[in-house]
Amino acid sequence: MIDDSGDRRDGTATAHVGRQWLGRYGKTDNGIVTVTTVWIDGRVYYPLRSTPYTPAHHFARGRSDPAFRTKPQLAAALAARGKAAGFGCRAVVADCAY
Repeated sequence: MIDDSGDRRDGTATAHVGRQWLGRYGKTDNGIVTVTTVWIDGRVYYPLRSTPYTPAHHFARGRSDPAFRTKPQLAAALAARGKAAGFGCRAVVADCAY
């Protein structure tokens, strides 16, 4: 399963903070979002890996910067790492549509 969760954060001192969609609050606000992969087998819900999403404004060239990654790109990389670590899957489920 792919999950992206956001929390509100004030200011600009914390890395990865920016105005972005925070689904938990149902609105765009200043906050931080983390993309997480979770392995589920019907009995166990086991978080595998997570990584913060960095909004485009943190990069010199915005969305065209080579280092910028979208949430789906981050999720795909995390899923590949899980598969490489031996966590197989038959389907990938996300809690929202990108």
